[in-house]
Amino acid sequence: MVKCDERRGHWIFGQGRVGAWLRRGRNIIFRRGADVKPDKDKPWTWIKYREGMCTGCSGDCCTMPVEVKGEDLVRLQVALQDEVDSSKRKLAKRLIKDGIIQSYREGTDLFMLTSRPNGDCLYLHPQTRRCTVYDKRPGVCREFPAIGPRPSHCPRNAKK
Repeated sequence: MVKCDERRGHWIFGQGRVGAWLRRGRNIIFRRGADVKPDKDKPWTWIKYREGMCTGCSGDCCTMPVEVKGEDLVRLQVALQDEVDSSKRKLAKRLIKDGIIQSYREGTDLFMLTSRPNGDCLYLHPQTRRCTVYDKRPGVCREFPAIGPRPSHCPRNAKK
């Protein structure tokens, strides 16, 4: 079974293998799945998650934007429960000033954690590529890859 999605420029084969295509005028140039490397910004290139994939991983999912809830900020010990319950806007201003978050979206009540200049999560260790707050990590990180842009898939790339 082959499906084509012209809006995104990719083919999906049975078993979840992916290939990309490029249109040049009337010609369509097709690249097989082996030529397409997973790219965190292109979820259709992600590979199906299998048990044990996180062992030896280079933390590619930790280079994506991380939106957290107030309860996650309390778990990370960067905010008190009273602050979250009283004024999230005031809390957001303080955390932006402290460099912990980069924004707060009032409509969804989600805070966006600050990323390093290379796109890594603030809590991802630059050398070991491991989470420095693993036991206190946000809910979205605990549930990944069950949730996210492409559930049950991983943006894992070759080791860096």
